[in-house]
Formats: sequence, C-alpha cells, structure tokens
Amino acid sequence: MKTEGHLCYWDSFCSRILKNFMRVNQQHNFLWTSDQEKDVREGKWGALDASLSMIGHTVYIVASSNGFLLCSIEREPQMHYCVCNPITKEWVALRKPHKIYMYVALAFICEGNHTSLDGVHFTVVRAGVSNPRKRSTELEVETFSSDTGEWKESTILCASPFTLAVANQPGFVVDKIIYWKDLRSLLVAYNPTKKCVDLIELPGDAQNVVCWGDLFGLSEGVIHYARHNNCYLEVWVLMKAQWERTHKLSFAMMFRQHGLNEYKGLSMKAFHPFDSRRMLFTWHGRPLWFDLESRKADIVSHHPICNQLLYDYFVYEGRFGSSASY
Repeated sequence: MKTEGHLCYWDSFCSRILKNFMRVNQQHNFLWTSDQEKDVREGKWGALDASLSMIGHTVYIVASSNGFLLCSIEREPQMHYCVCNPITKEWVALRKPHKIYMYVALAFICEGNHTSLDGVHFTVVRAGVSNPRKRSTELEVETFSSDTGEWKESTILCASPFTLAVANQPGFVVDKIIYWKDLRSLLVAYNPTKKCVDLIELPGDAQNVVCWGDLFGLSEGVIHYARHNNCYLEVWVLMKAQWERTHKLSFAMMFRQHGLNEYKGLSMKAFHPFDSRRMLFTWHGRPLWFDLESRKADIVSHHPICNQLLYDYFVYEGRFGSSASY
C-alpha cells in the first residue's frame, strides 16, 4: 500500500500509525497483527485509501477517533484541518480557526455508531501555545463542533502555572476529560463541560528521578504512565486522580533474554489500547511488542528498519465488523 509520509500498525480493531514528518513520496508498509488483514485487503468493508489521495493534498495525520482521522495540511502552524474516513474516502474540510499559534495541543472526539460523517458528531479541541518555554496559568482553547460548523474560543484559568508539551501527540480523553502532558512533570486535565483545568503530578517524584525516557498513554480506557532508566521500567495507572504502580521490571532482564543488550537503542512508543499488558517499543528503529506479564518480546522481524526520529505513534481505531455500514 502506498502512502505519503505514514506507516500504519494494525492491531485487532485498531492500528498504530507512525507519522513521518518528512513530506516525501515513498513506499510504506502496513504491519498487520490481526486476522483482519485478509478482510481489509479484499475490501470487505471498503477499499482502504492509505495515501488519503481523495483529499488532494499531502497531509499530516494529527489525531484519530472512532474510525475517523483528523488531518492538517500544515505541520505548523496548523490552520487548515479536515476529517476523513480512509475506508469510505469521505472527507470534509473544517473552517479555519480564529487564531494562529505556532504550536497547538490537540484532542479529537468522534461520537456515533456510523461510518458516514453525517451520522457522527465530532469535536476538535486545540489549545494554543504561543511560547512553549513560558509557563502560564491560562489555557487558551478553540473548540470546533460539527453540529455548528464553527470554532468557539475560550480562556480557562488554572490555579498553578503549566506549559503544555507540544510533541505532536493528541490528547487522551477519559470520561469527557482531556489529558495533555505538561512540559515538566504534570498532566493537564481539561474538563470542557465544567470549563476548568486541573494539574496532576506525575508519580513518584518524577522530576527528581533520573529518567532515560517516559511515556503517557491510554489503555483499556485508563490513563497509563511509564518511565525507565538503565535499571528499571515502571508503569502506573491513574485511578480516581491517584497513581497506582502496576509494574516495576528489570530493564536488563526484560530484553537480555531476547539478545537485546544495548538498551540505549530502545525507545518506548505506545501502550496497546485494548491490552494493558502490552507496550510498543522500538529498538534502533525496529518495532517490537513487549508483554509486561510474560516478559516476552515479539520483534517484528519482517519490518524494514527505519529512523525512529522521523516517526511518531498514535492509535487509529478502525470501524470494522458487522456493526459498520458502508
């Protein structure tokens, strides 16, 4: 399958999309990890347009929800968005936002049990970041609703200052609360209904711990946080605004049995959205799944090694199955 600047990992009813930040035309691959590969390839639910060619532009995929993709024509500043279904090839351009920000933190929420844009309601939330190095007590938000077709501006005050991380990762939504990562050691929890912002400290005094890498994500509907150094990998879940540690594993023992002795080449990339036991790593650009319970790694040996600095990972939940109507 051909696509402009994207690689996709499909897993059960979801996929991991690796976003290439280089605007080049090249051959990319889908890594199928479920038995639905044959159905999708044969067009059981429609012909997947991996290149998103129906849009007519080279686009950056910036978020996904419920089988739909949120795309931007620009990498930054983002001012032209569209929402599309890569299988039905239906897409719609959104009205331009009111303000220009060099960086934005995004959230995309699509609700409804239908594959047509007319049958779903979607919301795009963009939090503007004028200066990513300056802490602020204000959250400047623009919200687009498919019901009105308009952007609505609002400014929410927070009791303490924060700085949103602008790492091209969409926010995660749990019980209608949007979670973004702070540039330091906080989670920013925005409640669009109550129009309030809360700050949640990361677990275990993370700011005082030597950390080689950390990861924030969503699995089984619960916020997860992981970090590692040269000794340990630790994983927490956020339950009722409190962190509970679920795993502390020896980093050396995790991968030595698989012949991976150079830990500096390892990078955490994603939590499996439907299986909290599994995490996605890359080793010198090669993806692998690691099971936190069995301590087993599943290296995707047939995938070509790529420069991991050029890619990012997020979840695409494809609407496949008998409930889908195309």
